[in-house]
Parts: sequence; structure tokens; C-alpha cells
Amino acid sequence: MKKFSIIALMGVAALAMASCDDYELPNPPAQSNPEEPVFETDGLKLTNIVEGTVDLRALQSEGKSVGLFTFELTDFPSTSKLTVVAELSGSDNFNGAATVPTEISGDSICMSVSELNAAFREKISKGVDARSVYVRYAAYATNGSESVRLGGPDYYYASQEYSVLPLLPERLLDSKYYFAWSTDGSTWSTENAVEFAHSETNVYDDPKFSVTLNFDAATVGSGMFWKIIPGSTFDSGSFDGLTIGVSPENENIDKGALVEGEDTEAGIYTVVGPSLFNFNIEALTFDYMVAIPNFWMAGDYVNGTSWNDGKFAKVMWTDNYTDYVGLAHIGSQFKFSPVDGWSGDFGVGEAVEYVTGENGITVGTGVADGGSNISVPANALYYIELNYATRALKLTQINTIGIIGGFNGWGNSNEMTPSEDLLTWTITQDMTEGDEWKIRMNNDWTISLGGQFDNLWPFNAPNFKCAETGTYEITLNLGELPWTATVVKK
Repeated sequence: MKKFSIIALMGVAALAMASCDDYELPNPPAQSNPEEPVFETDGLKLTNIVEGTVDLRALQSEGKSVGLFTFELTDFPSTSKLTVVAELSGSDNFNGAATVPTEISGDSICMSVSELNAAFREKISKGVDARSVYVRYAAYATNGSESVRLGGPDYYYASQEYSVLPLLPERLLDSKYYFAWSTDGSTWSTENAVEFAHSETNVYDDPKFSVTLNFDAATVGSGMFWKIIPGSTFDSGSFDGLTIGVSPENENIDKGALVEGEDTEAGIYTVVGPSLFNFNIEALTFDYMVAIPNFWMAGDYVNGTSWNDGKFAKVMWTDNYTDYVGLAHIGSQFKFSPVDGWSGDFGVGEAVEYVTGENGITVGTGVADGGSNISVPANALYYIELNYATRALKLTQINTIGIIGGFNGWGNSNEMTPSEDLLTWTITQDMTEGDEWKIRMNNDWTISLGGQFDNLWPFNAPNFKCAETGTYEITLNLGELPWTATVVKK
């Protein structure tokens, strides 16, 4: 006697998808008696019948299930029933895999189109294009409420990778959308339209769009009209097709719900100067706000300035007009301002709470939604994070700044030497051609800088790369925006 084995013939040609009759399958069975020995039999032989792309649209149209295997089972207890459960994932490590039941009819193992499509949308993509999936199978011998997993508790049959074309969603989305405006609400033209920016991810998996606008007072007047135009409508050159406007139930003009249709109600736009307009095509919501490129800071000491001399330091910057970051040497207290002055300044309502971790790094969190000064626990350099939409505030005290890369095996950072004002940091470092490296803070990857030497940024920036073997003098400059670094060969 021998344990269950599998023969998976991946290259079987000319075998069509098998169709399964309706079969009531229990939920993936629990291993009710893990102490029992593994079933032994002459063999479980599975023959793969998946080839090419699994086209769920065609199978649904034909009323078929997804054929997976034909099987032969010998020396199987007559009182037990074979049950097979699939695990589906977007990677071959199967982390977070979805569990999908299968159907057994005759000598075929199948999966329902709806079950596979639901797992695909949950774990792979909500989009409409074919994508690769990884699937493996666990087999059980079930007898009433008891079951035993064939091959052992961690054994899987037939790990496979194949392509799946999902069902089309009920609501199809365009890949492009445009912000269109009109000064009178009745005259619309594609000439008065600008395309929304979007990530490289498909619109179903990332339904968020944004555009930066900048209208003068003459154009905005007492209120300019706007609609959102799908790419298909824009390409037609006429606004008689589908458009997206505001819901009549909205209570605010700068945020709320959207509706789709051929005669939607236009929204009202009132911002003069730079603004950020966001909308979510899946949720059909929008908001717009003044686009602030930078926040300034004033305090008893902030990067060499003081509110005693009426000066402000331009510290905070953003790449999305919502999340702002900055580095500042702060004495004890400060406030934010959207301009170089006291107009619109803000602080906190309740004091920021600071905690020092076991690693010696002090981090403070709070909400910058009040008028009180923001205090820090020590005269030091701080990395500041502000979400302007929620006013969530985080300050991390910077104890060290260093460089890390191929020259030190990506181990601990080689520490840089700070200037007295903590805004200039230097180090001399030997490097080999091809060495990649980055700048990071507190000997940790939470805050790191990369990108280009004349414009450093912390948002998953790429590594630097040494062009020529030698000894280099590296200087980090944090006193002005953008942050910069100079790398000079000695």
C-alpha cells in the first residue's frame, strides 16, 4: 500500500473544459481527527484539463463550470466521499489565499464560474483583463461529519499557475475622465476640459482620480459650473452622452455624492487660484480644496527663524496636497501657516502626546486642529508629518542621520556628522562603482531619502548609485526646500 499520489499532466492537448452537473458540496471540511493516520490506497490519479486561459465569460455563456481535472480513485473506502478544496492566490507563496470549493461529478473535478470569479476579484483584481493565478488543492475523505486530509495536514495536490479572464462587472468604467467647466452652466465644450490624473493601476482596482486646477477670479466669478466627463463622451466631441454631475441631495458645494446620466446637474466651483479636485469613480464621491504647495512654520526657534523677529520657515511640502512632510530644527514650540505670515495659522487643540520607544526614538502624535502652540520635548531635529484633510500630526525626533548601501552590506547606517544647527550633515565614504545607497534616519527604514541629489524625497524614492569607484564627501542639506545632497569625489 502507498500514500495518495498525483500525476498532473500539464501539457495534455485537445482536452476541453469539462462540465459538471449540480453537486451539493459541503464547506471545506475541518480535519476532525488529526491524530488518525493518513489514508493509504493504491492511488489518486488526477489528470489536468486546464489549458490556455480560463475564459469565465465564455463558460458562463455556455452554462458550463470550470473543468479542472479528471480523476481515478482506487482502494478508497466505500463509506467515504472524496472532497477537493482549492486555494487561490496571486503569488506562489499562497499568503492570504482564498478558499474555493470544487464540485465533483462522475470522474470530473470542477469549480463554479461564480465561485472562481468571486475569488479572483477578492484576491487578484477587480479589473476586466486576464491575470495569472496560482491554485493548489487539498483532498479529503469525508464520512458524515468526520474527514481526513489525504497526504497529511499540510499536503497539497497539483500546484498550478494559469490565466483567468474574469466576468465583466455590472458597471463598466472608462479609463480616462475629464474635468469640464462652463461659466454659464449651459455652454459646454471639450476645449474647456482637462484630464484627471490617475495611477498606472487599472481603474477598477484604483478608482481615485485627481486634478490640480488654477482659475482666475474672472473665470470663477461668483461660481463656475463643472461636470466630470468620461473619456468615451469626451472623445465623441459632444456632451450629449454620459456625464457625471452632483447629487441634488448634496448639502455642500465642495464635497459630496455624484450621479451618472445624460442630463446631470452641474456642480459649483468657487476657488480662485490653485486647488485640488478629487473624485472616486467607484464610490461616486468628490471633494475639492485649496491646493497648498507648502506649509510654513514659526516658533521660538524653527530652522534659524523666530517669531520674535516675525520670520517664518518654509518647511512642509507634499506630492498630493493632502499628506505633507518636513524636517525642522525646533527649539520648544511652533505653529503652522499656509503662507509666509500669520494668515490662517493653526496649532493644536490638545497637547501632542510623546512616547519614547525601546529604540530610544521619541514619537509624538496629535491633531493640529486648534490654536494652541505645538510643543516638542527637546531642542532637536524633527521629521514632521501632517495630513491636512484629517489634521493628523506626527513628529519623530531625529537622533542620527546616516548612509547605508552596498559599501556596508546594507547593515547599520554609517553616521553622518551634523552642523550646529542640525540642518547640514556630512560624511566621507569609500564607494565602489555600482554601489547603491540611501540616506536614512535613526538607523531605521521608517524615514529614508532617495531620488535625485537636487530633489530628495522620502516617498519610496529610488536608491542612489555610485558611478565611479573612489572616496566621496557627501553633504546633506536640510535648511531649504527641496532637500538636496552634494556628492564630491576627493
